[in-house]
Amino acid sequence: MILPIDYYSNLLGVLIDLKVFQSLMHEKLPKLCCHLELLGFDMDLLVTKWLICLFVNHLPLDAELAVWDLFLIKGVSVLFRVGLTLFDLMQQEILSTSDYGEIYMIIDKFGLKVSRDTLLKNLFVGIKNREIFELR
Repeated sequence: MILPIDYYSNLLGVLIDLKVFQSLMHEKLPKLCCHLELLGFDMDLLVTKWLICLFVNHLPLDAELAVWDLFLIKGVSVLFRVGLTLFDLMQQEILSTSDYGEIYMIIDKFGLKVSRDTLLKNLFVGIKNREIFELR
C-alpha cells in the first residue's frame, strides 16, 4: 500500500501527511520555516493541494510524469522529497519578501516554472519510506 486507506475517503491520511511534511520542513529547511512562521503564513492549503492531487497541475507535465514514475517505483517518500525540493528551490524568493499575498503566489505558481531536469537534479535525498511511516 503506497498511501493510507483513508487518504481520500475522509482525508485523515492527507492531514497526517501534512503534519509529517511540516515536521520534515522544520528539520530540513529551518530558516524558511522560521520566516513563514514569523509572518503567520500557513502553508497547509497549498501543501494539501500537492498531496491530494500528487502534484498534478502544479508542475509541468514532464515533471509530473517523472514524479508519478518515482512515486510508483520508490513510494510515498517521493511526495515529501518533491515538496521539500520545491520549497528549497523557491526559498530565496520567499525569504526576500514579507508580503503574505506574494508568498502565497510564489508557492502556488513556482512549481509550474520548474523543469523536470531541475527538479530531478535537486531532488532531496535521504528521506526513506521507513522514516515517513515512523512519523505517521
